[in-house]
Amino acid sequence: MSPETFDALCLDHSSELFCLHELTGKYVRVSKSSLALLGYTPAELLGKNPYDFFHPDDCELIEQTGHRPAVAGKEAEPVEYRFRKKSGEYLWLRSLTTRLPGKGSQSPYLFSRSKDVTEIATAQADHRMNQRLFDEVGRLARIGTWEVDMATMTTRWSPMTYAIHEVDAPEVFDVDHAIDFYPGEGRQKILRCVQEAIEQAAPFDVTLPFVTARGNARWVRSAGSVELRFGKTVRLYGIFQDVTPAMEYQQSLEKMIAELTTQKQQLQEFNRIMSHNVRSPLANQLMLIDLMESSSDEAEKTELLTNLRAVTTSLLDLSDNLVRIIEANTPLGVQTEPVSVSEILRRVLTLLDAEVKQVGARVESDLTAWDEFPYSPIYLESILLNLLSNALRYAHPARPLRIDVRTGWQDTHRTLTVRDNGRGLDLDRYGDKLFKLGQTFHRDTPGKGMGLFMTKTQIEALGGRIGAESIPGEGITFAVQFTTN
Repeated sequence: MSPETFDALCLDHSSELFCLHELTGKYVRVSKSSLALLGYTPAELLGKNPYDFFHPDDCELIEQTGHRPAVAGKEAEPVEYRFRKKSGEYLWLRSLTTRLPGKGSQSPYLFSRSKDVTEIATAQADHRMNQRLFDEVGRLARIGTWEVDMATMTTRWSPMTYAIHEVDAPEVFDVDHAIDFYPGEGRQKILRCVQEAIEQAAPFDVTLPFVTARGNARWVRSAGSVELRFGKTVRLYGIFQDVTPAMEYQQSLEKMIAELTTQKQQLQEFNRIMSHNVRSPLANQLMLIDLMESSSDEAEKTELLTNLRAVTTSLLDLSDNLVRIIEANTPLGVQTEPVSVSEILRRVLTLLDAEVKQVGARVESDLTAWDEFPYSPIYLESILLNLLSNALRYAHPARPLRIDVRTGWQDTHRTLTVRDNGRGLDLDRYGDKLFKLGQTFHRDTPGKGMGLFMTKTQIEALGGRIGAESIPGEGITFAVQFTTN
């Protein structure tokens, strides 16, 4: 390239930088635009090696992508790199280098044409950084994005959205298939949200149960909005977040609050029992002691001492019952192990043998559904003892007592039922008090109202529940549901 041709080219493209180089890269000619772009006059660059001005991190890229292919006479690719200006700052250049043959005995040259792309490169770098930050925030918060193209009704998901669904990208789903990940009523709710968004441009933000492609249960938050064009929805888009840990934490708090509320109610009932049932024996004790101190009749003193012993025994029995109630409300030390219902039932019937014979009861059992399961043997014995004692205590006077104990299943939960044909109870009237502390329902039959309270407390302490069905005069059925194990 002649000096005249080079100068003419530079005049036609004064905003770009044109350079002739030796094959080593050393500058041979530099356009006058170098002063405006780089701060160097052409004379300051002549004879210099451009690698001395390149950013160290970009030198290998320039050599591999632009320099070597050009020297070999191959088609080089444009290269974007940083060049140090005279001020010490870097600007971004995009350069394309080609090889020019020499005339006669002249050596060939390299010709480079460069353009300032600092604004574009900076914007791209900012975009990449923002995208990295967005991706990192999305990864940490488990947030993805989604959109629906209304023309094709197909979805587009971000990588995190695919990850939450446990689906390999880039599988494409239509709206109906995407909604199928929501089970039960959740599917209908998200479908209504999508329809209202499309038809009414109504944004939505819902948290629903979710089942991944691998069958894992999750909680997800889906929020969406619409893009309108001439009043018509053309795009639906939003965020998608895995909120399973937050929902599990919220559910655990709700469970804790419910348990604390129940414990508060039980404590109030406990205080009522203490104030009523303990104060009376203590007052009687003091009165009997006063009478003994004031009496000079030995026979009267002996009678008062007998009464004092009876009152003290009653107070001791009440104290033992209250201790058992406290223990039932403190399940932290309860250990579970494989237990046999048939073995525990046999042990309970041995303890109740005298009462069974006295009432003339017949106890039958059907434990074929299941027998052994992991549970607290102490609690199971207490539960069966209280339920059978309750049946024996409230036997119907007009017919022989029959008690039926059997195991079964309700969905995936083990159940245990104890049914009798005794006196029964009006649950419409007393149902809400059945398991309350200190409640009795048959005045002609002695009772302290503690057995069923303790039974319910022990069952719930290990995650189960108990209910009852009864027809007055015909009997009552207690049904226990255990947690799945």
